[in-house]
Amino acid sequence: MNEREGRLIVLLHGMGQSPQSWQEQVVALPPGTRAVAPWLYGMRPARSDQFSLPGAADDVARTLDLQGAERAVICGVSLGARVALEAAIRHPDRVDSVIAAGPPAAVPAIGRWSRRLAMRLAPRSVFANQGIDKAKVVAAGKEVDRIQSFEDVEQITSRVLLLAGSKDAGGVDTAHRLAARIDQATVQVIEGAGHLVNSDSPAAFNQAVADFLG
Repeated sequence: MNEREGRLIVLLHGMGQSPQSWQEQVVALPPGTRAVAPWLYGMRPARSDQFSLPGAADDVARTLDLQGAERAVICGVSLGARVALEAAIRHPDRVDSVIAAGPPAAVPAIGRWSRRLAMRLAPRSVFANQGIDKAKVVAAGKEVDRIQSFEDVEQITSRVLLLAGSKDAGGVDTAHRLAARIDQATVQVIEGAGHLVNSDSPAAFNQAVADFLG
C-alpha cells in the first residue's frame, strides 16, 4: 500500500443493503484511513453475475488491486461479515485485520425456507426504492448453507473483531462461537443495537472500529 494514501478499509454491506449503508462510517474514519465500499459480488443491479461466497471473497482481492493496495482492513456487516471472514481465509496475504459485525446466525431449515419465501413475495418496489435488485437478493439466499457453515475459520491468522448488537441474540451467540475458533479474535457487544450494528448504533460502531484499528 502506498503509505501516502493511508490505510485502506474495505466496507462490505449486508444482504438487502447497498454500499450507501456505510455513509455514517465513511464520514467518521480514523485519521490516516481511507475507505472503499463496493457492491458485494453478484449483488450490483444490472449485472449478470450472481452471488457466491468464494466469488465474493475473491472480488475483495480484486478491489484491493483496483485501489493499488497490497493489504487492507476488511469490514463487513451481516452477509458482508461472512464475506470478510472468507476473504481472510482465501487471501490471508491481503488482509491486515477483519471486523465482522452481525455475523449470520444459524437458522433452522424451516426458518430459511420462510425467509426465502418472504423475499420472493415481497414487491420488487420495496427493493428498487433502495437501489437493490430483488432477484439478486433472492439468488444470494440460496447460498445460506455455505454462509452459515463458517468452514475453515480456524485458518484465519489476522486479528478479528467480532461485533454484535445486544438485541441480536443469534449474532451474539455466533460471535462467541467464532471467537472460540479463531486465534486472534475478540468479541464486543454493542448495547441497544440489533443485527445491522453499523446502522443501528453508528457512533458506538465507529468508536469500536477506531479503538480496534488504533
